Amino acid sequence: MDNANFQSLNMVRDELVATIEDAAKNLEKFASSHDDGESLQASIESIRQIVGTLSLIQFQGSQLLAEELLQTANDIVPGESGKKFERRLEVVSNSFFVLTRYLEYVQQTERKAPILLIPQINELRKLRAEPSLSECHFFEFTFKSSPDIPNIDAMDFGEQSFS
Repeated sequence: MDNANFQSLNMVRDELVATIEDAAKNLEKFASSHDDGESLQASIESIRQIVGTLSLIQFQGSQLLAEELLQTANDIVPGESGKKFERRLEVVSNSFFVLTRYLEYVQQTERKAPILLIPQINELRKLRAEPSLSECHFFEFTFKSSPDIPNIDAMDFGEQSFS
């Protein structure tokens, strides 16, 4: 992890965790009274702030989890009920926990490991019937143009036999 990102995380971590906890509390309030649209909106606004902060400090894995969290939270409708609705609330709530623990992990180990977030991201995507991300999603490969392959016809092997 580069020092700039680590230092940025150190600077905003307490406020970021407080915002995550605030979002979780507002979602919990909404979960106890499914008609409390204000608590749901407050939670969604906090999630937007989380996305912005993670984008600013360039934590792509955490940011992607927060973006998926935001999209899923936006799908929650006040007054709804049922098994699918309860599952959505559960996964969103768990995502706050995962995000907080991941940020603690990054701060303690001083290294990013966004692959740890893939299962939670995929849980959120599954709720919205989106395709799962592969475990190599965060690995960047840059392939240069294909290697030069010599033209065999132009090669001079002389009188050598390769049998």
